[in-house]
Formats: sequence, structure tokens, C-alpha cells
Amino acid sequence: MLSFLLISIDLRQHHLDAVRSVLMLLVYPLQLAVDSPIRVMHAVNEELSSRSQLQHDNGELREENRRLLQRQQRFAALEQENQRLRELLDTSYLVGEDVLVAHLMAVASRRAVHELTLDRGARHGVMVGQAILDANGILGQITEVGPLTSTALLITDPRHDVPVLVNRTGARGIVSGTDDDDLLDLNFVPNNADVQPGDLLVSSGLDDVFPAGYPVGTVATVTIDPAEAFSQIKVAPSAAVANVREVLVVRRHPQSDAMAEREAVSP
Repeated sequence: MLSFLLISIDLRQHHLDAVRSVLMLLVYPLQLAVDSPIRVMHAVNEELSSRSQLQHDNGELREENRRLLQRQQRFAALEQENQRLRELLDTSYLVGEDVLVAHLMAVASRRAVHELTLDRGARHGVMVGQAILDANGILGQITEVGPLTSTALLITDPRHDVPVLVNRTGARGIVSGTDDDDLLDLNFVPNNADVQPGDLLVSSGLDDVFPAGYPVGTVATVTIDPAEAFSQIKVAPSAAVANVREVLVVRRHPQSDAMAEREAVSP
């Protein structure tokens, strides 16, 4: 009855507003004390949730960054491969021969043996004796042919020889491998022949293997010993022997070889 009486008085005449304000003021510390742990828990939960979310997002970003870096490396490799293929295609256009692009499958691991295994064989028109080139010059020649693959002997192999001309003077010689990717030997050049460092050597076509006029190398050093009949000449190969990825297999045309030979020896 007292409660109903007080409610009626407060509802009609608002005599208890001051009392209510005092009571609310007195209760506020208790409310604050009760509410503070809840606020602290919410803040901690939000902090932990934000930290966990940040760690999760950071992990995803790192993973995405790794994927992007991997993709970038792949794109860079593809770009380099496209550049090499464009250079090969430009070379095939310049030499005017029927050519076939082949990719490297394996490199001989035996010492003093410089051989490549290519992914083109008899079914693709590859034959023994065909020359192989890169974008810069002669790499070697095909020595073995299977149905789907073939083996090529590199120009740096000691068993490999190429008849050449000094492009500037027409002096003849034979370039042989030395088991060194960086240097070849130019043999059978007389001491009185006009050969100088920097001279370009091109294939002469006299061996009936390499078409005439293909770059073979550049003279690096010339050593003349009066006691010897021939000069000791070192040659830097034109082809990037140590960085082979793709090659051109040349299908020869005898008429074009003869024409190139006449142009090479003409003054």
C-alpha cells in the first residue's frame, strides 16, 4: 500500500524527483563498479580480436606477397624466354634458312664433353649434320638423332671443328673447341696472315656442314712465334654457349650456301 501511495504521489505531483536524483547519485558508484569489469572485458576482447584479425590479415598479406613474388619471377622468366625466342626468330629471318626451334632438355655431365640433348628429333625433320645456332652465331651441330630427341655437339667441344674465314681479309682457318666455354682455337693460319684481335670469323661452308657466312667468333688474341709456321690465335665464340636455352636447327639449302660462299670471298 505504501508503494502504491508513493507511486501515486510521484506520478501526479512529482514530489519524489529530488529523492530519485539523490538515490541515482548514490547508486552511480555501485553501477560504475559493476559496469567497469564488463567494459574492461569488452575492451580486452576487442583488443584481442583486433590483434588476432591483424595477425590473420598480416599472414594473408605475406602469403599473397609470396604468391605475387613467385608470379613476378615466373613472368620475368617468361619475358626473358620471349626475348630469346624473338632474337632467334630475327636470326632465322636474317640468315634466310629453313630453321626449326628446339629447346634444351639436358646437358652432358661428363668432363671434356660438351653435348646438348634437344627436344626435336627425326619426326620433326632433324637430321645428323645439321647446324645449330643461337641468336648470335654457330653453337654446334647435330650428331645423333632419335625419333623425338637429338644430340648436338657444341662448338666448344675439343672434337668439334669449323672451317672459317676472317670476315675482314678472307684468310682461312679452322676453329676448334678447347674444352673452354669462353675460348676457341683458330688453327692453320700462317704467321704472315693479316689477322687482328677483334676480327670477326664466319663459317666458310667448305665442310659441307655449316652454311657459309654464319658468325663463329671474334679473335681475342694473336701470338706469333717465329719458330712456328702458324700463329696461335684464341677466339671468343659468338654464341652464348654457357647460357643455351633454345636453339635453331638449320635445314640447309645448297644453292644458298654456294651463293653465300661467293659473297664471302668476293672483294
